[in-house]
Amino acid sequence: SSVWASLFQIEHTTTVYSLLLKNHTQVNVGYSCIGIGMYALIIAVGISFPDKTLKSRLAFIAGMLSFVYVLNSWRIFLIARFWDDNVRFTFNLDHHDVFNYVCYVIIGIAFYAWQRPSAYVSTAHGTV
Repeated sequence: SSVWASLFQIEHTTTVYSLLLKNHTQVNVGYSCIGIGMYALIIAVGISFPDKTLKSRLAFIAGMLSFVYVLNSWRIFLIARFWDDNVRFTFNLDHHDVFNYVCYVIIGIAFYAWQRPSAYVSTAHGTV
């Protein structure tokens, strides 16, 4: 998340578990914020699909882990930048849940695209 603050030239301070943007909110990153469940899901899906080569599995796992990591760091930066304790919603909005739902949809779409057979199937009689 500090990379995003640096890219946007926002003064910030970080520790192992927190991000503080100057004149903005401090975000403390707990275990539930890291996205371990998402990472475990990606690895489990990547390993368990039977019809893929090792290279394809590793590419899927590495790509999806990187994507979720970037998305999560972007979420933490946006919370630090725009969160206002004075704003109250009429409904309970938990950014962890929103992040998880978005990630589940992205992982599902990526998995579908990855496991889908190609349009052309090679047979003994040629390409169909």
